[in-house]
Amino acid sequence: YWDVRPSAHIDTLEFRVADACPTIDETLLQTALARGLARTEHDALLAGAPTLQVRTELWRLSSGRAARFGLDGELVEPLTVSAQPARVLVERLLMRIRPALEEAGDWLFVREQVDRLLTDGGSAQRQRAVFERRGDPRDVVAALVAETNPSAGR
Repeated sequence: YWDVRPSAHIDTLEFRVADACPTIDETLLQTALARGLARTEHDALLAGAPTLQVRTELWRLSSGRAARFGLDGELVEPLTVSAQPARVLVERLLMRIRPALEEAGDWLFVREQVDRLLTDGGSAQRQRAVFERRGDPRDVVAALVAETNPSAGR
């Protein structure tokens, strides 16, 4: 099991992507964040600066908590090993990788998309909200179809 690893075939990193990105913007956001984080850590390594070191068990714990509670939950802050609101840690990550995002021309898009997710919730939160309205899973499927393919409703 892995989340990020060097490719065995080409000189690049492979990132495991989340499976709950029904919109193009959320997929692009993931891509921009991965690129920004990779660039930030690469630059820090070349400069001899500290790089982000996260113990595997802390990474797994935070990944599980993120999957379960989304942006409204708490994650484990890897440097202090303390529970912090996910939203706080998202903002810290953005500030850490902002220079790389700006260099790539991604900052405004990422900021806009993260703000949207913090307001509207991720896919799981949106699906639960749809289900809570009438308790009908068909409503969730219809909402996902509309999100995934906006032209399907036309």
